[in-house]
Amino acid sequence: MSVTLKADVCAEEGITPAQLIAKLCELGVALPDPYLIERLAGEDGRIRPTQDLVLLQATSPEPEQPAKLQLLVQPPDPDVRSSYYERTAYLTTHIGQVIAKIVSAVPGRDGVDVLGKPIPYPKAPAQIFNFGQNVKLDDDGFTVRATSVGRICHEAENLWVETIAEIPGDVDFSCGNIDVAGDVHVRGSVLDLFKVKGSNIHVGGAIEGAEITAVHDLHVGGGIVGKDKGHCTAGGDITCKYITNATLIAGGNISSHGEIAHARIICGGRLTVERGPLASGHMTANGGVSCRSLGSPTGGRVLVEVGFDDNFRSTAKAHIQEILAQKKTAAANGAKKSPDDLLGRLREEYLASRQKSNSEILVQEILHAGVTMRFMGVEATTESAWKGPLRLAARQHQDEWELVLTDTRSNSTQILPSRPWHDAAFDAFLKLIAG
Repeated sequence: MSVTLKADVCAEEGITPAQLIAKLCELGVALPDPYLIERLAGEDGRIRPTQDLVLLQATSPEPEQPAKLQLLVQPPDPDVRSSYYERTAYLTTHIGQVIAKIVSAVPGRDGVDVLGKPIPYPKAPAQIFNFGQNVKLDDDGFTVRATSVGRICHEAENLWVETIAEIPGDVDFSCGNIDVAGDVHVRGSVLDLFKVKGSNIHVGGAIEGAEITAVHDLHVGGGIVGKDKGHCTAGGDITCKYITNATLIAGGNISSHGEIAHARIICGGRLTVERGPLASGHMTANGGVSCRSLGSPTGGRVLVEVGFDDNFRSTAKAHIQEILAQKKTAAANGAKKSPDDLLGRLREEYLASRQKSNSEILVQEILHAGVTMRFMGVEATTESAWKGPLRLAARQHQDEWELVLTDTRSNSTQILPSRPWHDAAFDAFLKLIAG
């Protein structure tokens, strides 16, 4: 891909431009401008390179760009919405609407090597687009339309439209529990002890002491009032007005417009409290925490863990004994999984989890006394109140970890009294995948 004249400080006699050009011709190299080579010579007409000189650079090929599926329906602009809660609307379509198009592949371009020979460009694999239920491709081969009212679902090369289960009022004795494969739109509230399961779930009112399971996202127009028995789980994001006395588990982000109090929060992404305080409870957020205020003047118990994927942590710890047992009996017949297979899968899941990790806590207004903040390997409890805006993160000093509080306005820092914290079972798992 290149021709380089190597430096040789020991060669005092050097080489003339004519000798260099002759050598390049002998090698079959497509000559650059001879004048450029002549300029390399010194006053005595000889070339003595003191560093490597690139004489000719090949032209790299431009790879072919594969065909792609482009969605034409975009989410509503949150800035033009009058209500915060309307910002969680998902993509919907009507019958016959053009929802996507196939963008043709872009041809590549061959390169040229230093001998003047073409370098073929890499060809992209042929893209196969899968159009599922309630979607069809027009005769032109490019235009994609919806054949039903519903929610647009797009994953890689797969596109389909799911119909929505509409509940005109509350989920109560008038309709019973809801369990559907598609989306669920509850106009009212979900009352105590009822269960709702679906793909994406939108609740216009509140969720009381109910059990909600969303394969993807859960959006709540009102609050989640768990009454110490409410449990909400989502594979994606959860958004709501406020959270009290409830357990929330999300694979993605959790966002509350107002206060969070006496709650157990677990999310694979970021926990955000936009306006109210994060007053009390136990929070575990792999993607970090952002809030207006943290803790309360009355010293209510608050434990905030960041940089931990609690769901994966539980899964990994549950498999430790299985992996160890399989290692001891690897040669035994009838084992459904080998240790390597299981470890490989868990290693991939761990790496994916770490990509979403963000070990920081952001507090805009005030960090109260009595708040315990836990990071990987270290934790600290505030002994006094701190005025925001603040950023808290862990850093390693020599062989130990410490918790650093940074005033983001003045950029001044303070080391909080920190203590080591370890999860022995999870540490054992990390050693297994490292080995």
